[in-house]
Amino acid sequence: MATVGHGPSQSSCKDCYGVGITTNSSSLVQIQLTGRFAYEGIMLLVKDKHTNKTLGEFQNFDESLFAPVACDDDEDEQDRIEPDSVAVLGHIDSKLKHWPVHVGWNMVVDKPITDLKLIGMIVIDYENFHLLPETEFKIKRKVQKVTTTSSAAVATHTEIQVEHEAGTFVQQVSNELFVWVLSVILTIYVLLSTCFRQLTKRKTRITKKNITSLLQDDISLNTGFSS
Repeated sequence: MATVGHGPSQSSCKDCYGVGITTNSSSLVQIQLTGRFAYEGIMLLVKDKHTNKTLGEFQNFDESLFAPVACDDDEDEQDRIEPDSVAVLGHIDSKLKHWPVHVGWNMVVDKPITDLKLIGMIVIDYENFHLLPETEFKIKRKVQKVTTTSSAAVATHTEIQVEHEAGTFVQQVSNELFVWVLSVILTIYVLLSTCFRQLTKRKTRITKKNITSLLQDDISLNTGFSS
């Protein structure tokens, strides 16, 4: 996978990400990705397990976050990805993003069973990224013959079935350090405010007491002169 401009981290961080691959339609594969920490970007593609050729296209993704990207991994000319293809999905900006991620993927199924693998890269920031744990799955092609009532013609209907181990789900954690620092700052602010108010009240009481004492002395002095 191309990682130009990103490095040096290449940790797979297996406990940081969860992958679920299912289907609830006759053709579209549903991919769900979850992670522990917010991220800046992502790159996804699906390859044939045996030939390592990039297959299919991504569909039904959030176009405000993701878009097709160029990928020059394939060295053989026959494996080159078409420029206008959505075979490789990536991010469109470096704004902080959150989990989960839901995308659809589809391919032309021409074999009874196709062995595939989902691979990806999670961009933490410009200089650090994680490799998504490589996830294998199978697509099974099921052809059904359908006879119409209006004629003797027989039509074929193709459905796909996804075979994948139970998907994993990883809960995104909050930024505990930020919350802790914010709590400390708020606590210090409240304590300082309380101390300042108490100090102001004390100074006010002292000032009033001094003024009262001076007035009493002045009255006593004036009374003494009058006598």
